[in-house]
Amino acid sequence: MDTNRTTDKITELSKKASIASILMAIAAISVTVLRCVSIAAIEKSHEPEYYIGIGNILTSIIQNLIYVAMFMICKSLFDGIVKQGTPFRTETVSRLKLISLLLAVSSTVPSFISYICYMIITPSDLFDLRSSLTNGVLKVNLNYIFAALLFFVLTVIFRYGCQLQQESDETL
Repeated sequence: MDTNRTTDKITELSKKASIASILMAIAAISVTVLRCVSIAAIEKSHEPEYYIGIGNILTSIIQNLIYVAMFMICKSLFDGIVKQGTPFRTETVSRLKLISLLLAVSSTVPSFISYICYMIITPSDLFDLRSSLTNGVLKVNLNYIFAALLFFVLTVIFRYGCQLQQESDETL
């Protein structure tokens, strides 16, 4: 009886992950369209606002695509657990590792895009990392790095669980 309730909860989480990925995709498209409209008002030139706007659009597109991908991976993770009856499978480990990697990427990529746009605006500071750091251009979201580390630890724990599951299956 407990396994049916757990399976139902996991199935519900899978549905919620699907809905979240669809909503995130809609939000990403909406934000991108709104930003494009605001950038269209700025004449294509070497105005700093133009490059900052382009950087913001690229950052938002990439970040939202990463979020949609993470929700889709979560959905496939939950579906795999329901289908296989156990979370301790190699597919679960690889999906957790992929989520960890995407979290790490989402903490650094926006900063590099902002840095590139900043370098276009101020080419004299091209190799001056100190001014980039003091201007807040190069920044890493430590919350995402911490979350990525937690998912990596979960990956290691689930890999060990897979080994124990395999030993248990071979013993029976």
